[in-house]
Amino acid sequence: MQVLRTDHRRADVTDNLISTTLLQLFGHFSTVVVTQLKDLGSFGSRFPALFPQGLMKLILLTGLS
Repeated sequence: MQVLRTDHRRADVTDNLISTTLLQLFGHFSTVVVTQLKDLGSFGSRFPALFPQGLMKLILLTGLS
């Protein structure tokens, strides 16, 4: 039984490490996406005919949050 408990702890540590790494990667990715959307939003406000109104609202809302 002791071996199983030790293996369980190792699995938990590995899972935590993986999930933390994924969260960091996702956080970085979402920051990049928001930055890109802000740039796109400022571009879209200069050329409103190129962007549908719904898309512009989504871009602006995402950029503000």
